[in-house]
Amino acid sequence: MKRALFAGLLLAGCAAGQPGASFSGSSEPRLTKAAAIATSEGLPDGYERIGSVSARCDIVRDYQTLDEELLANVDCSDDRLDRALRERAAEAGGELLVDRECKETSRARKCEADVARPSDEALAARRAEPRAPAPRAPAPGPAEVDVIDEPRVSRSWAIKLSFEAQIPYERRARTLAELGRSGERPAQYEDLGEMVARCDRDDCEHAELAHALRVAAARVGAEHLSAVSCFDDRKGRTCVGSLGVEAQKR
Repeated sequence: MKRALFAGLLLAGCAAGQPGASFSGSSEPRLTKAAAIATSEGLPDGYERIGSVSARCDIVRDYQTLDEELLANVDCSDDRLDRALRERAAEAGGELLVDRECKETSRARKCEADVARPSDEALAARRAEPRAPAPRAPAPGPAEVDVIDEPRVSRSWAIKLSFEAQIPYERRARTLAELGRSGERPAQYEDLGEMVARCDRDDCEHAELAHALRVAAARVGAEHLSAVSCFDDRKGRTCVGSLGVEAQKR
């Protein structure tokens, strides 16, 4: 596969400066979407490496107070890092993550992998084959729903969250399915505090900020999110929401 070395290095440098996972290598035309990126131990026949990708987040230990903490750090998980790897690999023209590895220290998590795509010969042979009808897709599961709700996981490194708990107590992290939502906080919930999600104007949309509020509210252990409002100002885009918890759990 012939590539211009200078162009490849230039694209790699640009990708490294983007939020989310960093790609180093030679970018190629896109082949598939992030959710379709597969994984492999070792490079299969007919594939070639085009580069490598890595993603990192810092582990937050105290959720009582968040001061413009990145969403990626608030929800620092292997799942979020894996989705970031797939997203960047797809953007770089990859089809496969090879030898993916994740490591964790007391302060951070990091995942990395090589990125591979079919060789020119394999792609030509694939195009020559008769195309089979697409199989009927099953109903989306929790992982697919997360992708639908948060299609650009790279924004996790651009969205910042601020929060100060009004009720100090031990809270377990919850899933998005466990988090109640409404326009006004129901009477059985007590005010846990206000959470703010913001980003620069060009870095995210209001819908992504609203989703970040839901992810972070569940992560800090809130049971309910209400009164979400979003707006633009001279500092960028902002969404604000009120977190609630059952009163007897104080």
